[in-house]
Amino acid sequence: MLATPPASSESRGISDSGFLTDSWYLGATSRDLRRGQQFRRIILGQPVMLGRTEQGTPFALRDICPHRLVPLSAGRQVATDGIPTVECPYHGWRFGTDGVCKLMPSLTGHEGYDAARVSVRRYPVAEKNGMVFVYVSHTPRDTVERSVPPPDFGDLPEKPKFAVSRTVGVHVDDAIISLMDPDLEQFHHARTRHQTRLAGQKAEQEPLQTSDRGWTITRHQATPINVWADRLVLGRDVTVRTEFELPGYRLDVVNTARARLLTLTCVTPVSPGKTRLTVLTWWTGAPLLSLAKPLRYHAARMFIDRADAMMVERQDAARATEGGDARTAWYRSLKTAWSRDRSTRTPKVSPTEAKDTPLKR
Repeated sequence: MLATPPASSESRGISDSGFLTDSWYLGATSRDLRRGQQFRRIILGQPVMLGRTEQGTPFALRDICPHRLVPLSAGRQVATDGIPTVECPYHGWRFGTDGVCKLMPSLTGHEGYDAARVSVRRYPVAEKNGMVFVYVSHTPRDTVERSVPPPDFGDLPEKPKFAVSRTVGVHVDDAIISLMDPDLEQFHHARTRHQTRLAGQKAEQEPLQTSDRGWTITRHQATPINVWADRLVLGRDVTVRTEFELPGYRLDVVNTARARLLTLTCVTPVSPGKTRLTVLTWWTGAPLLSLAKPLRYHAARMFIDRADAMMVERQDAARATEGGDARTAWYRSLKTAWSRDRSTRTPKVSPTEAKDTPLKR
């Protein structure tokens, strides 16, 4: 496993399992989060209940009732004094979307005890472009987003055409190091090993621009993809832009004169040995892509399968060499800079170590 050595429990910005905290992670797609319902997700090893009120507002709470430790997600949503609450299925305690207990049925009103003294952890949420993001602070009682805004990937359509997810058996660091490969975008398009190799050779010639939380690379190609069907759908004179950003997002944008194809890969830590990958796809100006949507969906599933295999191979190689390549060192330095600067509450990261270690193979 290539995880960054754990920081002490006193530091902010990184957990003992090597997960970046004080960060936004993809919790679910908007389509998965239906009105009046909730479900459990494990995020950074923490049980999180993701829900949406009947009014359409998303929320996230720790999925453990403090009374008898029963999962709140197993309960139901009911109105309490006119506000949305989640009722624990065991003894009926009700918690608002702010995490505060609004009702304890066993109290008669003569005990002198205020139910609002009990609460569960609330996770700030943000919904945009068909995605629901969850902010995980380092300190459990800290629900302030501080200086870290929710992810913003630019001008995306309101909803993705489709999304696929899979939980892979690797540490988040192994998943991200594989995701940082500039040639990974070719997995979405190339159909043969020869095509992937040629595309990789071209990509190595393009300059990579580092940023505060990742990198950006822009490539200009005579044709978008080495497959005639994709040329027919998207057209020629293509620009491909790839962006990577902590804590684990990769956006590939294919632009042509008549179409735009966007693929966002999100990495969410589940546990030290499990990571959730979610690939979302949008496109505009390409009606033939809508007709070929089932094929694109199948290709996205294959992409996750191939990425999973690549991550496992990288893990095995790391165990054999007890080290990593320059890309691994670059990621570690960027991650360390982020966790350090977050621990001092600095709003902007200046990862000089990362900039001094070029992303080269």
